[in-house]
Amino acid sequence: MLRKLTQRDETYTERSSSLPLGTIPRSLQPSELTSEIISDEGYLSSEDEGDETTKSNFTKATEQQKQIKTLLYKEKQDEKHKNATHTQEITDRAQYNPNNNNRVIPNPHSNGSNGTSSKGVHGRVPRSSFDINVDDDSDSDEQPDDEQTMSDLERDSSGNFLDERKGEGTKKEERKEEEEVVEAQLTDKYGFIIDSKNSTGSSGGARTTQVQISDKEKARRAETEALRTTKWLAMIKDWDLIKSKKRTRNRIRKGVPDKVRGLVWNLLGDVPNLISSNPGKYASLCESTHVPSQDIRDTILRDINRTFPRHAMFADEGTGQDCLRRVLIAYSLYDEEVGYCQGLGFITAMFLTYMPEEEAFWQLVGIMNHSPCNMRGLYEDGMPEAQKVLYIAEKITKKFFPRLSKHLGRQNCHISMYATQWFLTIFTNSFPFDLVVQVWDCFLSEGWKIVYRVMLTFMRYSAPKLFQLEFEQIMFFFKRLPGAVDGPLIMEKAFNIPLKTRHIEHYSKKFDKLNPDIANRVQIKEQMRREEEEKIRKEVEEAEQLAEGGVLKTTLSLPS
Repeated sequence: MLRKLTQRDETYTERSSSLPLGTIPRSLQPSELTSEIISDEGYLSSEDEGDETTKSNFTKATEQQKQIKTLLYKEKQDEKHKNATHTQEITDRAQYNPNNNNRVIPNPHSNGSNGTSSKGVHGRVPRSSFDINVDDDSDSDEQPDDEQTMSDLERDSSGNFLDERKGEGTKKEERKEEEEVVEAQLTDKYGFIIDSKNSTGSSGGARTTQVQISDKEKARRAETEALRTTKWLAMIKDWDLIKSKKRTRNRIRKGVPDKVRGLVWNLLGDVPNLISSNPGKYASLCESTHVPSQDIRDTILRDINRTFPRHAMFADEGTGQDCLRRVLIAYSLYDEEVGYCQGLGFITAMFLTYMPEEEAFWQLVGIMNHSPCNMRGLYEDGMPEAQKVLYIAEKITKKFFPRLSKHLGRQNCHISMYATQWFLTIFTNSFPFDLVVQVWDCFLSEGWKIVYRVMLTFMRYSAPKLFQLEFEQIMFFFKRLPGAVDGPLIMEKAFNIPLKTRHIEHYSKKFDKLNPDIANRVQIKEQMRREEEEKIRKEVEEAEQLAEGGVLKTTLSLPS
């Protein structure tokens, strides 16, 4: 029996490194250890109940159990002390540095820490296991064959319930350890907290994904980013001369470098002119005693906690959430007809990661009311533009992928069931941030065509899988899709989709003919809005002229 115990000790030593801290190996758990010793030699049976040798052996086994428990407890305490010491050293060194790709921030849920920041922070979105097969003839308009294969998007859903299978004691110990040890959290390039528990397809906005890329590919992308940054710094100096050139458009399509993205977005959105044309407007809206309706205010305050909850800037109450709240309330006062819709929170939060809140406000005004974005109709009463966008998306899907469109129709999967949030937020609600920001580079420059192209790219490389699925599985597939895409790869292939502006215009006109009431209402509102803007512009010009005349008159009247 002692030989068996020695073998078990050696087995424990070999296995202990791979076991969770504080877990007794199943082969050494007290009840099973005792029962195996008893059954091996027949000890403590009814025939040998009084045998002294049996009692001695049982006592030795009990002592062996105590030694194992003591060893496990000591290892657990040493590991906890080591983790706490190491974490404290990291926390003491942690300083916010927007240029550091591996910033360490305190856990916002730990005592005495704050996970928010007033500055925009950005990070690379890790990639998922969705390995999209890409062939070289991507310009082809042929439809995928049913036999064509691609990596399975679906992951083992049972992984979400692992915690429920643990014993209550284990869960209590884990909760206690989490309270005792202050966790240091890393953020990626865009400011999203890197966390293995960050689930795919979760609500709350774009976040870290889990698609893996090689170190070689990472180095290549970093080198490309550095080269493009140098080129863009030179381009910005001559922006007025080169902004309408084809070369500029092509460079935007390749992706604006993250270091200059905020500045380029402001130039694309004409933010400097909007600010200069409306001096003090944003401040007056923030200080206004006139407040939006209680329903709008309550909705904004409720949605703020749901917007990018995995981002360091918005993970907890603080400067980031305060800025977001002020911008959204200010816009609800600026455009009382639209007020507030949930999709605006994601878009505004994205802007705030790249620019100060006043610039983010005017960027929001620009994309809502000016070309090429013109998003205001998506959020008006009745959402007329949302209906048109979904109609166009459905028609171009049928044009480029007729077999897939027919399959989705047979399964009663209408495009509004899975793509509405894609269009209302321009993918900011859940897709990887490296994809989101590249889409917005092009959206601010070219308008809606890039949005449709990205949607068609999803369809193209999802088609082989979708052909095998039925309704509920298709809905689950689209729910998990955001966490399984490689942003740069999707953008690269999106421009191979042969979608033209004339296709979009054709279906847009067709929608207007089928829905004259919606089209007329939109046109009337657009005309009224333009007249109001023109009136405001003239009033500003007259005020400036009067101010200049007053200065000149005062100067001329001064005594010599």
